[in-house]
Amino acid sequence: MSTNYSILAIPGAWIVTLAPHIFAAGLLAKNVPWFDGANPRHCLGELASTDKENAKNHAVKLQILRAKAAEANGFENLPVFVGAVLAANFVGVPVETLNTLSAAYVASRVLYNIVYVNVTSKKYVLVRTLFYNIGAGIALTLYGKAFYAMNK
Repeated sequence: MSTNYSILAIPGAWIVTLAPHIFAAGLLAKNVPWFDGANPRHCLGELASTDKENAKNHAVKLQILRAKAAEANGFENLPVFVGAVLAANFVGVPVETLNTLSAAYVASRVLYNIVYVNVTSKKYVLVRTLFYNIGAGIALTLYGKAFYAMNK
């Protein structure tokens, strides 16, 4: 029997979810001198409502906001994945299936974050949607496999 690594995908997915926040914090520290770490949510709200100062600052502002949106999306989806991994483990879905699907989910979220944070063209937004749907599909597949294993 192979080693079951799927449970490690849970903290892995959490780290991947947190990565855009760390990226945004670095951009904030470097580019937004008035940012107040003691009141970060208030300052992010102010950042979102500021007028375009110049093209470079506006592009950085939008990248920070996209990174924070990617983080929020990750935390919104994390409970679905956690439940799927736990359910599939609980009912005995084969280890190879658990490992493959769990790793694929984390990979899909890495790609989702990269695309979300960096793509500025509406032309490529569907790439982000594709990676989102792949991750969601994997989580739902784990639930489906758990349902099947539970009712054998």
